[in-house]
Amino acid sequence: MERTPPTSPKKTYSNDDQIQESYVTNRPHKRQAPSTSPQSEAFSLPVTQKDVREIVTDIVQTQMNFFLAQVGVTISKSINRELSSLKEEIESVKNSMDFINEKFEVANSALQNTVNLLTNKINVLEQNARMNNIEVQCVAENKNENLNTIIMQIAKTGCCLTEENVLTCTRVAKNEKSNPRPRAIIAQLSSPRLRDNLLAAAITFNKQNKTNKLNSGHIGMAGERKPIYIMEHLSPANKSLHAAARIKGKELGYKYVWIRNGRIFMRKTDDSAYIIIRDKDFLDKLK
Repeated sequence: MERTPPTSPKKTYSNDDQIQESYVTNRPHKRQAPSTSPQSEAFSLPVTQKDVREIVTDIVQTQMNFFLAQVGVTISKSINRELSSLKEEIESVKNSMDFINEKFEVANSALQNTVNLLTNKINVLEQNARMNNIEVQCVAENKNENLNTIIMQIAKTGCCLTEENVLTCTRVAKNEKSNPRPRAIIAQLSSPRLRDNLLAAAITFNKQNKTNKLNSGHIGMAGERKPIYIMEHLSPANKSLHAAARIKGKELGYKYVWIRNGRIFMRKTDDSAYIIIRDKDFLDKLK
């Protein structure tokens, strides 16, 4: 006997159930999201070793720049502090040096004044030691010469002089060996008065014999007549000053330059007042 399959009970719906079922059945399907997007595409691209290297390089460079900037600021501040301290030390040393220099200049000025004073005193002493002496220049040298006789012959120009009045007589070395002039003769007389008398006699003789002034012929020397000059025996300092005064006198047109008692005089014209040349500083200021 065949069995009849069971049948499902028939469903019945109310109006509300039908409306709800109809709504459910007819609702549109939910929109599906696209399978890909721009971001997903970007992240989906393969990253190469070059990209990684560039990224790392940029990061390292940025950090290095920042680090160097910080280091630069730190070093700059440190250097400024050190320079400021060094500047203060230098300023302190400079002030000390200025103080020392000032003291040194004062001491040097005082020392220089003392040296000048002592030099002048020595020059005075040296000149006083020559106060009895005369100096005869441009007398030719001879191996067999008698210097005392030469002085006595010069005295015949107008001075009363005896051999006893001539204490010593000698030639002195040249200041410059290349100078062709003969060595000068220095004669020490017994007194300054006799020295002055001999000098005055020679000056008077030359004034009276302008065409035949004192020369080698007057002291018995044969041959060409050469002029002979007589003057006071000057100290080395005064001799140098006298030479400078003669040069300066020619430059400035001074008519007279002469020596008296170891002092040097100059006069520009016959009517002008004479001036005493005491040192080269004074001579340099002369106009």
